[in-house]
Amino acid sequence: LLVRIDRMSRRLDPLFVDVTWGDSGSTAARTFAVASHAQRYCGVDVLLHLTCMGLTREALARHLDQARLCGVRNVLALRGDPPRG
Repeated sequence: LLVRIDRMSRRLDPLFVDVTWGDSGSTAARTFAVASHAQRYCGVDVLLHLTCMGLTREALARHLDQARLCGVRNVLALRGDPPRG
């Protein structure tokens, strides 16, 4: 995936890439790794697509701090779908 991002960023010169994470942050570590790679090594602005359902304010603050540490400055925070059941 990282090689593909490198190649696409050179060939297509996008304004930004949208990196979306899984339900309640289930893929947070991988999401931050991809976002950081695109932002720092490819020079492409990242829009982190963050779903907040099920997160406490403290958890949300931690995730936003992590995004900042990864170089991400653009966040689209959505409530997300409530759990089924």
